[in-house]
Amino acid sequence: MTADLVLDHMHVPVEVGGRSRRARLTIERDGSLRLRAAGDVATDELRAFLASKRESIYKKLAEKEAVQHEPVTKELVEVVAGGELLVGGGVHGRVVTG
Repeated sequence: MTADLVLDHMHVPVEVGGRSRRARLTIERDGSLRLRAAGDVATDELRAFLASKRESIYKKLAEKEAVQHEPVTKELVEVVAGGELLVGGGVHGRVVTG
């Protein structure tokens, strides 16, 4: 059996099953929420549990959003020192103005 709860503007599906009285809140990779609890846990208890986790939920969603930005594109460049092409890591240079 599955029901839905609403926290602010987010719909949270509640999966009912198992014998544990603990509620388990999962934030999926796509940012969706899922709540799992035993069938004998009252809906009011689940709403209170969800409300108590509001700050943690928004914090985690903000972290996920910050990480999911476009990756930085890297550009390969050639470094020439004294007419020779330098290849590999650990290349150090000195800026000369003149």
